[in-house]
Amino acid sequence: MSKPALSAIICSINPHEFKRIESNLKETAGRSSVEVLGFDNRELKWGICKVYNHLASKAQSDKLLFIHEDVIFKSYGWADEVLEKLDDPSTGVIGFAGSTYKTRAYSGWYIASKPEAMRGNVLSNYKPQSILSEEKQMASKKPFDEVITIDGFAMFVRKNVWSAIKFNEEALPGFHGYDIDFSVSTTHMGFRNYVWFVPDIMHYSNGRHDEHWLEHTINVHDAKLHKMLPLSVHHVKFSDRMMMEAKEDYFFLARVKNSLLPSDIKIRVWRRFLVKTLYNPFYLMMMSKGLIQSVIGHRHLSR
Repeated sequence: MSKPALSAIICSINPHEFKRIESNLKETAGRSSVEVLGFDNRELKWGICKVYNHLASKAQSDKLLFIHEDVIFKSYGWADEVLEKLDDPSTGVIGFAGSTYKTRAYSGWYIASKPEAMRGNVLSNYKPQSILSEEKQMASKKPFDEVITIDGFAMFVRKNVWSAIKFNEEALPGFHGYDIDFSVSTTHMGFRNYVWFVPDIMHYSNGRHDEHWLEHTINVHDAKLHKMLPLSVHHVKFSDRMMMEAKEDYFFLARVKNSLLPSDIKIRVWRRFLVKTLYNPFYLMMMSKGLIQSVIGHRHLSR
């Protein structure tokens, strides 16, 4: 019996959604055979990194797809093209959303201060069809666009690349941060990551940026990513890099300030921000802007 062309790996907490994505993958992939490996995580409640590493080690194919169960492919015959791209030894991770730049600042896979660096090909409950159509038109001559980071709801990768990096179970015991850690690590190792614009894909979630997400993001940056960053597909001027990093850290700081995180973590983030004001003037500028906005807001409320 020949081995499957692709092994899909799913951490499941919803049997109905798992059966739906299992059927969808096999029915829409086309000529290529798909092995679907699911892990019912309702009782053990393992972190997603542990689940992914566990299932990847059992996968029969040398090409893997780590995918959430709340995803549906809406195009038919998509597998051949992505499998051929994975055959290129320079290819790292292929996904459906990502960014061409990642600063040293605390953040997810996206760059809020530089929307033009973001690449996306995914329908969701939060994203109008018109936006997806515009992005597809921009990328119509280029089915794969190189990026640094990948959104983890769907990630294709060769098994040997996964084996060289693996998901970071120690630093990320929960369900956040695994995608940016994995995709930045592949780039740092010299591989090229891509957003794939050809198939239509639906994701029935917009993610959860709660206290768990904040804490995991902080931990993985402090433990590992700060040594690898910044990374960019294209050249970015030094002044622009400094400005984007300050903006991203300021946006993150605002989230931390308004969160329910423990005070010691909040102090840690504040201290990091304050230290950066000593060598990056844009941090001081963002802090001044924040103070001015706070004063204006206070005066407005006191009237």
